[in-house]
Amino acid sequence: MFTDLRQALRLLLKSPGFSALIVIVLALGIGANTAIFSIVNGVLLKPLPFADASRLVALDTTVRNEPDDSAYLDVLDWRAQSSTVDHIAGYTTAAVTLTGHGEAASIPLAVVTPDVFPLLGVAPVAGRVLRPADDTHGAERTAVISETLWARSAQEMNSSRCCT
Repeated sequence: MFTDLRQALRLLLKSPGFSALIVIVLALGIGANTAIFSIVNGVLLKPLPFADASRLVALDTTVRNEPDDSAYLDVLDWRAQSSTVDHIAGYTTAAVTLTGHGEAASIPLAVVTPDVFPLLGVAPVAGRVLRPADDTHGAERTAVISETLWARSAQEMNSSRCCT
């Protein structure tokens, strides 16, 4: 076996171009394999960071290949008629432009029903989450912002103040 290893090493040293090509092919193969496994692990194998993540299900409503604007009414119907599901919450995503102090920024947004926070088992760091009263017609608009957005907004407000 040592004879075979010595002969292979001698052949690799005799042709450095071929040896470099072999090393590059191996590096690309290992790198691609690692990248694909990292993506699969992060997206498919790693559990969601929520309580009872294995029991979460997301449903999407489309009509004629377009998002359905009446999905909120569907959530209300499902909630009223369901007897086997613990919680039903609705959400949709969008983007808004945040203006005020500093430059305008596009912020990702999720419009959610108040049931989302208890369903996911999350609590706010400060303030409160949405209440069922926030989901009634004519209720004052309420927002829950991320800690990152809050910190960024506070930093921009402090940096925009003029000091002498």
